[in-house]
Amino acid sequence: MTQLTPERMISKALIKLATNDPFFGCVAMRMNIESVDKNFVEQFKQARGFDFAMATDGKSIKYNPDWVEKQQLNDLVGVLAHEAAHVALKHQLRRGVRDIKKWNIACDMAINPHLLESGYSLPDYDDAKKAQVAQYIDMSSEKIYGMIPDSPDKQSQPSDSPNSPEEPTSGDSSGQNPNQNQDKFQQAPPDSGGVIDHPQIDKKNPNTQKELEEEADGDIEAAYQASKNTGNVPGWLDRIIRGRRKVLNDYREMLRDWMEKSLDKGDYSWSIPNRRYMASGFCMPGFAPENDAPNFIFAMDTSGSIGTEEEEEFGSHINSVLEEFPSSYTVLFCDTMVRGRQTISHEDLPIELKTQGGGGTNFEDTMKIIRDEYVQSDTPPQGVIFFTDLETCSFGEDPGIPVLWLVHSNHSEDLTVPFGKIVICKSKKEIEAERVE
Repeated sequence: MTQLTPERMISKALIKLATNDPFFGCVAMRMNIESVDKNFVEQFKQARGFDFAMATDGKSIKYNPDWVEKQQLNDLVGVLAHEAAHVALKHQLRRGVRDIKKWNIACDMAINPHLLESGYSLPDYDDAKKAQVAQYIDMSSEKIYGMIPDSPDKQSQPSDSPNSPEEPTSGDSSGQNPNQNQDKFQQAPPDSGGVIDHPQIDKKNPNTQKELEEEADGDIEAAYQASKNTGNVPGWLDRIIRGRRKVLNDYREMLRDWMEKSLDKGDYSWSIPNRRYMASGFCMPGFAPENDAPNFIFAMDTSGSIGTEEEEEFGSHINSVLEEFPSSYTVLFCDTMVRGRQTISHEDLPIELKTQGGGGTNFEDTMKIIRDEYVQSDTPPQGVIFFTDLETCSFGEDPGIPVLWLVHSNHSEDLTVPFGKIVICKSKKEIEAERVE
């Protein structure tokens, strides 16, 4: 039987990965797969003390052909999934000024327990090593990084240049340092898949970080949607990506999209310019509903769990809606019951809300009033936009029209509602704080 070339082995492994796991397959196939020459491998070995196997920078997956031809197909599939997971978690963009060796160890510890739990095969992982890394499951790379001790002599700290041949590292990067025999992270054999900095990242220009993250988010989202259609996204990554989308998605964009879809049939018109582009000097058409004017009910949770910051954030959303969808709307202020009502109009911008409430939280009365007094009227609203923290003992009954729960929240767990759709509307301060973390 003819021995397959390294290129053919990688190709077969990539096809198997894409067939069995479309998400990782889509991520991997968006990158260039390229072998490195012996000079690259030798420079790496001199700098690190062990052979280069495979690594990614988010644009390409580099592999050592001599290493590849010695591997089993299932192990290659596992390492390719490993590289795709690095990119899905944006490890190639998140290192900052952290030590490269320690960062590789931390990133691998954050990924491999999940891959092993999902049934992937990884080279050199016996039962002992599987048990060792299992304790790091569901930990972030940053948290694991903080648990790793520094090398006493610092001799192995690599160059900070993203294009340096010394920068690619095997994932675990444990090296052969005799002074670190007591370091549990250094005792394990080096992992075969690693992560290196994105080739375009510029640590002196923070704007490049943001631009590259946005580009990566687009690629990850495309892979996520493609694999979601097949119903096959790794559960742990599904949780992470959905959680990330709650923060990274522009919730004003999602609110706008929901309103447009909830309106009766209409079209875009140059006579109603889209205000969100005006600040950038562009004139773009806005949405012109077929009926005379948008008709939505705003319901605002004014219970004791809602503070001044939340009320201000909710107020800013209402003003944004009035700017883009000029009309007259009704705002209901509610805690355990509807405590007050206010009619607002585009002509009154900026709106000052006259909130009333401050008690417990129960939406039964609010939903009943919306259904009985508004939905069953001669001019029923097209939807309800409900500003709340979702801390309620009852949601009430579905009012019979679309409901958007616009939630100001720091909840990390999944939020659920019996009807309608949730959009997380974290403040700018919260979003920036999460980016820093």
